[in-house]
Amino acid sequence: MLKVIIVDDEPYARAKLERLLADEEAEILAVCANGREAAAAVEQLKPDLVFLDIQMPEMDGFEVLRAIAPVHLPEIVFVTAFDQYALRAFEVNAVDYLLKPFDQERFAAAFARAEQRLRDSASRSENVQRLLEHLARQPGVSDGPAAGDVYLEWLFVRKGHRVVKLSVPEIHWFEAEGNYVRIHTRGDAYLIREKMMTLQARLDPKRFARIHRNAIVNLSFVKEMRPWSNSAFVVLLDDGTELRLSRRYRGRLAASIGEYL
Repeated sequence: MLKVIIVDDEPYARAKLERLLADEEAEILAVCANGREAAAAVEQLKPDLVFLDIQMPEMDGFEVLRAIAPVHLPEIVFVTAFDQYALRAFEVNAVDYLLKPFDQERFAAAFARAEQRLRDSASRSENVQRLLEHLARQPGVSDGPAAGDVYLEWLFVRKGHRVVKLSVPEIHWFEAEGNYVRIHTRGDAYLIREKMMTLQARLDPKRFARIHRNAIVNLSFVKEMRPWSNSAFVVLLDDGTELRLSRRYRGRLAASIGEYL
């Protein structure tokens, strides 16, 4: 009987995990709606396993792990809608990475992996050490790059039933769609759950420029800019895509490319 804590800021996601765990040999110790609750619950209740959301307000999933004393670190299954954090999850040697939406079969496989991991005490000690070493040298998910940090060079995105690695320099432009961002490359488009402002903070400003509240372009693929009205321009990409440069972002783009606007 594994002792489990659920952490997710979405009520539906928490309820789904509770339903799925009802079919497993598990005791739910706590259900947490944010990172601060989660860190406190783990320290106090000492679970075997935590199903942990990554992108949460105030404290993200990786920051939760940093806040927990090493002696209390449990096994982790990340549960998230964000494809791009898969590599970091495996770098900290998480048990598994459940990408929403997932079904009962996929969940059961993750739970079985956790049971196997917890039976192997030698592996358990090694996993905790790897997690600690990684967290010590990595920023939080919600942080923008600090001095000396490297900007995004790749993202993990969903392509059909697979998750593939996408090189950021090959991305032509990003399009905001509510709480999602659509990634446009040559001939393909991918949707990730991410806010435009959060994404922008993680992109190299020498390579990417915000031209509209709904658009960020890769300057490498900008072919030309054409007047659209007395004070506005259309940005033309080399694949023929036309995007409007809004007045709000005109000055910022000028600062990136020179005083041509």
